[in-house]
Amino acid sequence: MGTTRRSRNIRLGLTAMVITAGIGLTTGPLGATSPRTWWVAASGTVATPGTNCANPDHVGNTHASIQAAITAAVDGDTVHICAGTYAIGTMLTVDEDVTITGDGVTATILDGGSTTRIMSIEWSVSDTTGATVDDIQFRNGRSGGNGGAIDVHREAKLTITNSLFRNNIADGYGGAVAISPGESMTYPGVVHISDSTFYDNIGLQGGGAVSTRGFNNPPPTITNSTFVGNYAGGEGGGAITSDPGVTLVSHSTFLDNRAVDRGSATNNTRVSNSVMATSTPSAMAMCVAGTPSSDLIANVTTDGSCNGSGGSVTTAAALDLMFLAPWGGATPTVALGANSSAIGAVTSNCASTDQRGISRGAPCDAGAFEYVAGAATLTPNRMAMPIVPGDELESYTAPAASGLTSPTYRLATEISAPLPAGITLSGSDGRLSGTPTTYSIGRHLVITASDANGAVASMQIDTCPLVADQAGVHAVATPADLEVFEVMACGLDTDYRLTGDIAWNAPWTGVGSSDRPFTGTFDGDGHTISGLQISGGWYSAFISYARQATITSLTLAGEVVGDYGSSLLVGFSDDVDVVDAHGSGTVTGVSGTHECIGGLAGDFMFGSTMTDSSFTGTVHDPTGTLVGGLVGCALWPATIMRSSF
Repeated sequence: MGTTRRSRNIRLGLTAMVITAGIGLTTGPLGATSPRTWWVAASGTVATPGTNCANPDHVGNTHASIQAAITAAVDGDTVHICAGTYAIGTMLTVDEDVTITGDGVTATILDGGSTTRIMSIEWSVSDTTGATVDDIQFRNGRSGGNGGAIDVHREAKLTITNSLFRNNIADGYGGAVAISPGESMTYPGVVHISDSTFYDNIGLQGGGAVSTRGFNNPPPTITNSTFVGNYAGGEGGGAITSDPGVTLVSHSTFLDNRAVDRGSATNNTRVSNSVMATSTPSAMAMCVAGTPSSDLIANVTTDGSCNGSGGSVTTAAALDLMFLAPWGGATPTVALGANSSAIGAVTSNCASTDQRGISRGAPCDAGAFEYVAGAATLTPNRMAMPIVPGDELESYTAPAASGLTSPTYRLATEISAPLPAGITLSGSDGRLSGTPTTYSIGRHLVITASDANGAVASMQIDTCPLVADQAGVHAVATPADLEVFEVMACGLDTDYRLTGDIAWNAPWTGVGSSDRPFTGTFDGDGHTISGLQISGGWYSAFISYARQATITSLTLAGEVVGDYGSSLLVGFSDDVDVVDAHGSGTVTGVSGTHECIGGLAGDFMFGSTMTDSSFTGTVHDPTGTLVGGLVGCALWPATIMRSSF
């Protein structure tokens, strides 16, 4: 089947023309008549004027080069950010009607380093069409207020297309994007989001991915977009909150978003023609109870709270959703299986294309993905963690004790469709050759690639050398086994049991990352790991990032030197249970933010509990104010019982 990629018309508004002394039109800097394109490259040599990525106007892989181009641009101009990862140490400010575009979400990445909000869209009386953001990945943005990646101020106007928002955090509303209510409706703001993906963002006050509170004249719109694994505290809306106000959402996919209250998917949001699902049943309804059925139209859901008028309730198995991956198009999506109950579920008001630019007919599929018969699939195609474009391509080196010799692995699953060009298997041992476009390391080595027609195939290869019992618990008996846990060769959602004391006596790299937290169990079974030498940046700990994990009957001894949220046992805890865990040694906060330094836990939040646990030793931060013998920071909510320092 052929695919159609929707063309993107980059908006170039005309600037005001000023007649000067009868001579002619004013021109932009360096004599270039506006509108024009300002080119930013991560490296290279400045050209005057810039003409493309090889001859850019501004050079540098930080915020400075991008801000210089934005400042130089006037209404109607385009700022093109060429391929590269740009460290955003100071927030970018946009106060003109400009288009900011990149080379795609796997190529142009703006990284806030988990310390800085990436962009602010400012309001001006002269705004007519507003700013546009296109083909960019925003990741690791962090705001002490609203909008971890982008904050839209007052009546500002913004259009977001073909972009990826990943692992952004706001202490206020809108983990990725926050749209603040205006003070006057004389110049009403207009916000549109389409063909974009929001993955693993956190809004601590509400709106895990997007907050549009108080914004309803006209209401913001979100179309053909995907929301996976976002989390909201406070006022809820795991993916989106609009209370007070309203947001119009259509043909979008919501999967495994969570909130502490008021809608694990949306809060006060009008949703139509969408897929709203959780992989496993949840006590929290995806949509707020009492939402009028007129606000929920033709949705396919797994819990009955969001189906509304003309919708349907189904099971996760019948919905048959794939994993978040590059299934074609500009941004990652969640594909539908061949027998999904979302196929053909919408009989009217179908969008012309899906998130990838695939043409839709009528009836059409619910959600952001339109199923195309004949695309390559994997059987079974369930993975422990999603693959997201932009992941670094890195070689997997098996622990020395594992007995594995790269790149030969035992196939753990069967390919049910031809592999794309460049990926082949030969021999009974499953030897792999060719270059994958994207792969991820966990319990399995997962390879995903697509051919020129957009068909996607995946293979999953076992990399775990540990022995598991009948319950699936993997034994950790030796330093070599512990090394397997350290590099997560057996996966992030795996259960482990320590079967004896281990003297590590070496540097330790914390398990898990912000976008791939540890989600399994680690049972110390009353044993001790000693000699841990932990040092690094944010959340330096034995387990750096954990989500819905359990840690029991474990004693650790060692030294920790780290930045924000560092501790001996666990750095960032999202709904983690710690029972009968003990630690001894020294934890020291240094450099950077150095807050939330704790003996056993750094950031302990989102329903985490600690019971019958203790820490003995010194917890020290020479300049920080948030330091605790057991826990550095506990919030949203957290429970500590029968534990001591």
